Amino acid sequence: MQALDLFGDVVETKQPTKPKAPAAPKPSAVVKLNRRKAWGHGGYLATLDDDDSLSIEGTESFTENATIERLEQALYMTPVIRNGEWVEDGSFYSYRITKLVCGQREFGKRGSMLHDCTLYMVQSSAQKVLEETYDDTGSWLPKWAYWLFCYRIRKADEKEDPYELLKAFTAVMTQHDFLDASRKGESLRRITKRLHMRQKRAAARASASNSAQEDIDDELELKTA
Repeated sequence: MQALDLFGDVVETKQPTKPKAPAAPKPSAVVKLNRRKAWGHGGYLATLDDDDSLSIEGTESFTENATIERLEQALYMTPVIRNGEWVEDGSFYSYRITKLVCGQREFGKRGSMLHDCTLYMVQSSAQKVLEETYDDTGSWLPKWAYWLFCYRIRKADEKEDPYELLKAFTAVMTQHDFLDASRKGESLRRITKRLHMRQKRAAARASASNSAQEDIDDELELKTA
């Protein structure tokens, strides 16, 4: 039935429409970066024997990737991802600085003698930290951690405190990881490997002793025959 107004004209009525729910934003894809695979192998893993039952690459790669990620967070760095790929800046993989690290001191104007001297001194201090913490600074983790720190220092703003950055680097790289056998001192991997080798040598000595005893018994049997 049509509705009429006071003058007898037909009134057009609109049917109420159901409000549409706002479109939920699509979750952005999380890119899982394997720095060990992207940056190459070598170092500690390359020194292990092929028959070493403790050379678990997956475990070692996981702990080293996690350490690099902790270092990136401590230095306020995040990889630049575009279309699911880690962007390269011409020299290496690119990072974005998410926060300036300021303190009581400043880096100084770029290109000045103060800036350059501070840069070299802080880099030297970072290298010394690694030499005191790792058996081989050429192994994968300390090598790339040092590269990452130098990258961050070169990108640092003039108002940032380089010694605060060095402090953050030192805190991460001296944190003891019980699965990382490239560090100095005891580790779970090193202790387990030592026990494994001790048991292997004991079994070899027992086998040699049994073989020698069998030879003596055979010799006595021949003499009494």
